[in-house]
Amino acid sequence: MGNAKALKFINFVLAFLWIYQGVVPKIIFINSDEIFVWQTIGLSFDYAKLAGRGSGIAEVIFGLLFLFSP
Repeated sequence: MGNAKALKFINFVLAFLWIYQGVVPKIIFINSDEIFVWQTIGLSFDYAKLAGRGSGIAEVIFGLLFLFSP
């Protein structure tokens, strides 16, 4: 029973980290390093911003999977 609580806590922490990393540096405050990474593969500035936001949304979804996993 204690093991299940520990696993739930670990899932909660991982969910928080993924959701935070998706929302703060990619959706709310777009980090210039995130844009630079997308520009190095050939995207223009505008598409790099969109790709950064898209990756942020993907990270939030991944975090929600941790949060709602059994």
